[in-house]
Amino acid sequence: MTKESENCGIFYFVGAGLGDENDLTIKGFNAIKGSKTVFMEQYTSVSMGLDVKKLEKLIKNKVNILLRKDLENCYERIYKSVLEGDTSFITAGDPFIATTHHDLLLWLKKRNVTVKVINNVSIINAVISITGLHAYKFGKIASIPFPYKNVLPFSSLNVIEDNLSINAHTIVLLDIDTENNRYMKANEAISIILEMAEKAEKKGTLNDKSLGIVVCRAGSDKLTVSSGMLSELKKINFGDPLHTIIIPSRLLHFTEEEAISLYAINGK
Repeated sequence: MTKESENCGIFYFVGAGLGDENDLTIKGFNAIKGSKTVFMEQYTSVSMGLDVKKLEKLIKNKVNILLRKDLENCYERIYKSVLEGDTSFITAGDPFIATTHHDLLLWLKKRNVTVKVINNVSIINAVISITGLHAYKFGKIASIPFPYKNVLPFSSLNVIEDNLSINAHTIVLLDIDTENNRYMKANEAISIILEMAEKAEKKGTLNDKSLGIVVCRAGSDKLTVSSGMLSELKKINFGDPLHTIIIPSRLLHFTEEEAISLYAINGK
């Protein structure tokens, strides 16, 4: 242990949940309020309803926003702050659904910083709870990035197809670009998925008649859930972000079928 880190503060990873500042746990809020320095990352995801100015008034402290461009030097900046006192690092949802933050945790522990994690609701358990699908039937998570130079993310399609082959559901997370205020919408992602399914060298079972579920604005009062064929969902404007897609297994329990039918866009 270095002399510097002997007397440093505690570093808190604080999950903000999915809604506004009221979704912070009491433990999380107290950690933030008691911290000398507060960071909020907005490169893995965002809590769309969280008003930073309101939070700053509540904690009587500044919230330092970290964007993707800040990643290169943020570790040293964070370490400097924790040497001066307790430091909170706020993330949307739960801190460790995004594996990005495990690297920061390990980096700090190697420097003998005391780290505490305050968990919260993530999009993963929220969409499972919202849709009524059985939690133990979900497979690997897929993600759809914004297209880069017309390169399609076939690895994401492979995850979906692999899950379908073992009768597992797939959560599909959609890309965000906070620096340019871009949030992928469900119909955009579905178009990419169907294009990949059409162009895949090895044809799978996914097609435009496959069932999909779109969950929008989870954790807010403007939550909507829609289920139907991918060809139907692709035509819908689902409104404000954030959106999440689920590709269900073809083998559904009758209670899952009933739950999905509640959100059917065609009434069936």
